[in-house]
Amino acid sequence: MRSADWSKEKGIADEAHFNEFVVEVQAELIAPLIERQGVKNADYLFRAAKVIGEHKILETDFAQSPNMLARVDMIFAKYTGDDLTDRKHPLFRDLFGLLRIPLKRIIEKANQQIKETKLELGLKDHRGLIFLVNDDFRSAPPRLVRDLIRSILREKERYRSVDGVVYITNHYVEISESPMASLIWSPIYKGHPSGRLIDFVDWLGGRWSAFLEARIGPFENNMKIGDINWDRAYVVTGPRRVERYEGED
Repeated sequence: MRSADWSKEKGIADEAHFNEFVVEVQAELIAPLIERQGVKNADYLFRAAKVIGEHKILETDFAQSPNMLARVDMIFAKYTGDDLTDRKHPLFRDLFGLLRIPLKRIIEKANQQIKETKLELGLKDHRGLIFLVNDDFRSAPPRLVRDLIRSILREKERYRSVDGVVYITNHYVEISESPMASLIWSPIYKGHPSGRLIDFVDWLGGRWSAFLEARIGPFENNMKIGDINWDRAYVVTGPRRVERYEGED
């Protein structure tokens, strides 16, 4: 991560750029395909892969009340000085209770949009994906957000049109597997996904990485990282790492 302050940099996972990316990979915007008024449609159709995608941003959808971020900060302040590496720490229970409900609303809304799109366009055999972008919600560590998403997707009967969530950060994250600040593309699946869906999401993630590099790169480190130790992943908040990188120079 060197001396650059990556906490001041952002990615380009906003709706306008993501629409541009989707068109670049030969997918379609769904809105022009809907003729009937009043349909709450999803955003993207990946016709060849039989996937419907919906783009959501945590900054606008997640902060359901003006004091949400302040309440999160209060919880962290309550446990200042504690070792928060233990996931059984009360902080995580408190955050789960606070953050799970508004996050469920986002996933419920996306589920309904994907469901209505399937019915409207006759795409009942298509899979549903949510591209969930954390634009600037930095208080919660990546592991916590992923755990929240996973716990919600376990309610299989409630979100029948959602097969997975791709968690994308629009702010940089420190991971133990790389010396460089990273923008995260992390799939979280419901149940046992098909190999075809996993392969598609992995392929799309590779194309997203190339899209990012073409727009805001080149990156010094373009390595592909498989498994991430989420217990050692931190939102970048300044020029210094939280943990010293232990890999090769």
